[in-house]
Amino acid sequence: MNSDRVRPLPLLPALVLFGFPALLEYVAAWHLVPALDRAGFSPLLQFAAFASPMVLILGATFVFYRLEGNPWTWAAFGHRLRLGPVGRRLWAWSIGLAAANVGLYIGATYGVDALFPAAPFPETVGKLLGDSQVFLGHPLKGAWWLLGAWFLFYLVNVVGEEFWWRGMLLPRQELAHGPRAWAVHGTLWAGFHLGFFPTDFIVLLPAALAYGWVCQRCKSTVPGLVAHGVLNGLAAIRIVAGILG
Repeated sequence: MNSDRVRPLPLLPALVLFGFPALLEYVAAWHLVPALDRAGFSPLLQFAAFASPMVLILGATFVFYRLEGNPWTWAAFGHRLRLGPVGRRLWAWSIGLAAANVGLYIGATYGVDALFPAAPFPETVGKLLGDSQVFLGHPLKGAWWLLGAWFLFYLVNVVGEEFWWRGMLLPRQELAHGPRAWAVHGTLWAGFHLGFFPTDFIVLLPAALAYGWVCQRCKSTVPGLVAHGVLNGLAAIRIVAGILG
């Protein structure tokens, strides 16, 4: 990473760079998707609207990368976003973070559900995500194309968030906050999820802090990609089971 091109990210501008995507997610989940549903648009289009903030985050990574004056080569891109070679040590950290992430998420979810049983949830989004038999308003059984639709969202979600949060912003926060950057970063990333579901801040804070700490310690985005990919990938089990009937 060329430190001459990478500028520190103090708290105030960081609040904007974390907060604006949260606002987009709030508008998409709580207003845009319900409006499209009321207007009779297809569930697939509603799902695309729900995913649009993730697409914008991924796009912002490339925009900010170029604004820093970085060259368009994979080597330079990978170096800037900390996507370097993965050795045994990094794999160990990545697998450990993935396991901790699943455990922390499940534990925090049960705790928050017990404390806030009536917490609001975007009803239209819940209808889109469906259950063990329905996804995007379509029966799952035999519909393998639904797995493809989910996978596109999964890929954009995981890659977009990790490239932006851990790849683009965390190194800049390290320049501003030094050894404590992981704590600032993790708290702000958990706060980003307030835009979707208010109690997600509490659910995700322990894991978010772990993401920040591990990725800062390893100076790599790879543990975040692995952990995020594993947790979000668990949804595929339900979808595949429904498809198989």
